[in-house]
Amino acid sequence: MGVKLRRRELKDKYRYYLDIHEDGKRRTEFLDVYIYKRPKNPIEKSNNEESKRVAEAIRAKKELEIGAADYDVELTHRRTVDFFVYCDDFLKSYTKKDHRMISCSVNYLKEYTGDKSLRPKAITESFCQGFKDWLDGHEKLSGDTPP
Repeated sequence: MGVKLRRRELKDKYRYYLDIHEDGKRRTEFLDVYIYKRPKNPIEKSNNEESKRVAEAIRAKKELEIGAADYDVELTHRRTVDFFVYCDDFLKSYTKKDHRMISCSVNYLKEYTGDKSLRPKAITESFCQGFKDWLDGHEKLSGDTPP
C-alpha cells in the first residue's frame, strides 16, 4: 500500500495527481491542483507553495483512508456523516443523463429507512439485502428496463 504525490506536465503548468498502489494494483487519481512551471512573480511562487501544501495534505488524507480500510478502523469524520446529505450534495453537482434515476433511488432508500438520516456505518451487507428485497416486493417497481 502506498500513495505517492506526482505531477504531470502540461503546457505552462504541472498538475498534481496521486499514484495509488493498493492490493497489488496501481491506479491514479487526478487532483485539481496546479502549479506554475516557472513562477514569474512572488504571487505565483506563493501559489505554488500553497498548492503543494494542499496536494500533500490530500495525499496524506488518502493514505490515512486506505490505511484505515486495511486495518478495519473507522475514521471519525465518517461516523458523523449523514449519507442522505452526502447523496443530496452529490446530486446537486451530478450532470449526467441518469440524474433522475439516481434521485429516485435515493428517494426509495429514504422511504425504506423511514428515517431522516442514515449513517454509513448502518449500511451493511444485510441492510443492502433487506433494501433489495424491499425493492423486489415494491408494487410500483417492475424490475424491467425498457430497451
